[in-house]
Amino acid sequence: MSRETVNDGVTLFVENRVAREEDYYLYIVSLMRLLDYARLRDAPLCIDLDTSAAPSSSQQDVTGAGRFVIVRINTEHTLVKPGGRDTEGAMRGHVPIRDSTMTGETYLVRLHRRAEFESCHLLLDYSVPNVVNTAMSAFPSHIPHVYVAPLLYYPPPPPVPVEHRNIPCLTTFVRTCEPRRARFLEQLRRRCPAAENRNDVFGHHALLQVYRRTRVLMNIRQTDHHDTLEELRVLPALLCGVLVISEDVPLRTCVPYHAHVLWCSSFDEMMDTLDDVSRHYDQYVSRIFDQTFYDLMDTLHAQNQERLQNAMARILS
Repeated sequence: MSRETVNDGVTLFVENRVAREEDYYLYIVSLMRLLDYARLRDAPLCIDLDTSAAPSSSQQDVTGAGRFVIVRINTEHTLVKPGGRDTEGAMRGHVPIRDSTMTGETYLVRLHRRAEFESCHLLLDYSVPNVVNTAMSAFPSHIPHVYVAPLLYYPPPPPVPVEHRNIPCLTTFVRTCEPRRARFLEQLRRRCPAAENRNDVFGHHALLQVYRRTRVLMNIRQTDHHDTLEELRVLPALLCGVLVISEDVPLRTCVPYHAHVLWCSSFDEMMDTLDDVSRHYDQYVSRIFDQTFYDLMDTLHAQNQERLQNAMARILS
């Protein structure tokens, strides 16, 4: 755990994260540094940003007569069908499952650190569908659950000449042994032998270099039960100019950039779309990465800062 002063009278406790989450965590830290703490009018202030331990007496002592704010970050799926792994004690939600075999069923609200989240002051999340799903449950309404879009490569890096994008199709599946992902990768290899699965690249710069060599990213759900959109995979790729073909997800239209993703209802449709993108790559790039996309990224970044500022003001009011 480390401690840094981000403003007069404001101390931020942070700690290192696992590799796959580190970039998102560091992006949130950067946003926390930019908050207008003078407007919050509550110093000294101590912020515990998702450290692994409960606030210690030494941390509490930093604030003196001020305030101690516990912030937690959810990086897991909440939209899970009944029967999915790690769903013991999950709350029943109200988002309907679009599956002919589960008519009338709703998604669970899976919070893998529920007790910890229910005792914090502010919960941050990488996924709009997660936030919507949780809001329609028994999760305490007095705890702000705030979407922070994972703009890990904001502002977007300069465009890359198409001839430098020599990875025609990319997947980034860590758990390739998951049955549905194994089936998908086998089908993809038959359709696009040059496709690559990279699960050994971590770190901001290293992943950026892979994305800048990539034309298309394929995104599917990990299991038949876990249905939250992997925004930590999709949005950073889009920011780097990678076209994203994704399996359809619940609450898709809640995702602010959903119009810039190529959605498909089946593996077969994803393969057909990949073929079409390969034949008409330039046209797809022009359509997806128009000025509307870049304006939207600016808006999302401003909204991230505004949501954090407003959430902190609400907590400290």
